[in-house]
Amino acid sequence: MSTEHDVDLELKQFLQKNGSKPVTFKALHAAMEDNIDGFMKVLKLVSKGLEARLTALENAHVSLEKKALKAGATWQRGAAYGVNDTAVHDGSIWRCIEAHTAGESFAHDRFVLQVKRGRDGKDLR
Repeated sequence: MSTEHDVDLELKQFLQKNGSKPVTFKALHAAMEDNIDGFMKVLKLVSKGLEARLTALENAHVSLEKKALKAGATWQRGAAYGVNDTAVHDGSIWRCIEAHTAGESFAHDRFVLQVKRGRDGKDLR
């Protein structure tokens, strides 16, 4: 099986033999025809590697999307909350850790505090 190095070496040998003198298309075609099979094998190997890397990146992207926080609004009764949805309740930002539909009161056991509310205009002093 030809490798990228083999194809590169054959091209260097062709250039050393022919230098910068004019080469007919027929001679170039004959030299290249010998290398095309090897070159195609190298391309297939490279493309397989790239496909594997792309698949891994796509899987990582999906995994990260699942973990991403989803911006929310003020907590509301009856609203459906999924994992990583956020809601503002009593001035603080909460992240949902268990998918659920909100009941009559805020379910602290289904959310985790992300940002605690501060005192308006007094926290930066």
